Amino acid sequence: MDYEKAFRAKVNMSLWYPRAVNEMRMFKAAAEKANSVEPVKVGAALEDLKFEVLDGGTGFMRKDDHQFFQPIYISSFGKLAANEPFDEENTGWGWHLVSKVDTPQAMVSTTCKMARP
Repeated sequence: MDYEKAFRAKVNMSLWYPRAVNEMRMFKAAAEKANSVEPVKVGAALEDLKFEVLDGGTGFMRKDDHQFFQPIYISSFGKLAANEPFDEENTGWGWHLVSKVDTPQAMVSTTCKMARP
């Protein structure tokens, strides 16, 4: 929530694509782990990397195919309740969490045979 508040204060709009933020944060963590931005080293550091994602829960980069998984949030849009801080475009409306699918349940199987350099 703090990240979202800071983002909104800086750019005066909502963080409409948190998955991209999570992926870039994961790239940063992998580059730091690899102590490099060289693609092969970062790619190796990404394998099985886990970290805390923006809205809570664990993000995960699967080693087998470098697919990124994170919790899935199902939301609806409507009038804000008193405890909901994020008004969208000064409408008095915002997003309400309906359900959350945790990362392990969001993962799908793979048959990928990724070739590594």
